[in-house]
Amino acid sequence: MKKLIKTKNDRLSLQQAFHNFLTLKKSEGRTKSTLNSYSTQLSCFFSYCTDKKISFVDQITKNLVDEYRVHLLNRADITQDTRASYVRALKSFVSYLVSAEELDDFKIPNFPIASKTSVSTYSDEEIKQLLSCPWSKSKDFSEQRDYVMMLTLFLTGARRSTVRAMRIDDVNFEDELLTLRHIKRDMTFQIRQVPLNSDLKTAISKYLRKTGLCGQSEYLFPNVEGGLLHVDTINKRMEKLFAAAGVEFRGCHEFRRTYATKTYAALGDIEQTRKLMMISDPRVLRRYVNTDMEQLKESVQKLNFATQIKAPRPLRGEMRKGA
Repeated sequence: MKKLIKTKNDRLSLQQAFHNFLTLKKSEGRTKSTLNSYSTQLSCFFSYCTDKKISFVDQITKNLVDEYRVHLLNRADITQDTRASYVRALKSFVSYLVSAEELDDFKIPNFPIASKTSVSTYSDEEIKQLLSCPWSKSKDFSEQRDYVMMLTLFLTGARRSTVRAMRIDDVNFEDELLTLRHIKRDMTFQIRQVPLNSDLKTAISKYLRKTGLCGQSEYLFPNVEGGLLHVDTINKRMEKLFAAAGVEFRGCHEFRRTYATKTYAALGDIEQTRKLMMISDPRVLRRYVNTDMEQLKESVQKLNFATQIKAPRPLRGEMRKGA
């Protein structure tokens, strides 16, 4: 790596170093969200340096970093996971400076993250409330669609962007398989084929039959005009569904965390959970494809925590105006 551009007196300021650091990360293809996270997480360190009257990179020492870690520990307004993220960002920044030969290398210990038991999921009671939501008996197309979409998020662990793009022919009722597509950051598709949970199979089958959706749209969960549902609309519709069920909506990614927790609890197998969730690097996709699908089918059927699923009632007439 080339030496960094320095300020007058041949000393590199923290401000310039951080600018160069972000420029490099951007050139490596990091997303805007990741760059913003670096800014947020490192701003705490830079504020600490300002209080210590430290303005240049060559003033960063192991003792300074150790004192900063103690400072984070003494802050009662941030969580353990936040402390850990601040230190990870600092390690990345320091590693960059070391590789640019601006600092001598020194070890920065990680903060332990909070116990996995603190991961937020929807509780069994909340799931029961959602299953008995009034929308499960609605005659309105949008409410019927949203109810089955909620079940799909719960019972596949798929991202909302994946669920919105599902097509009707992605559901293979005969072989009990679902084809899910995820658009990666480089705009290529990641495709996974997963077993179709029996509860979800029943719900989707009745939803399609009662709404008469087949022939009106290629999408499984279209908007009222038959087109692709906007990703932001999913959150808004889920908020309304949860409100109708009397449950606090904590974001669509909570579905994914709940699925992961329930899956591992049911299977007791990290490897099968990893395959079903497609959490790993895309390079492991080949191993997933070669997995015995019959074994995965058997495993998925153990996940019938949604035991009281009731399909929506028939939609009479055409799709109503709405989302």
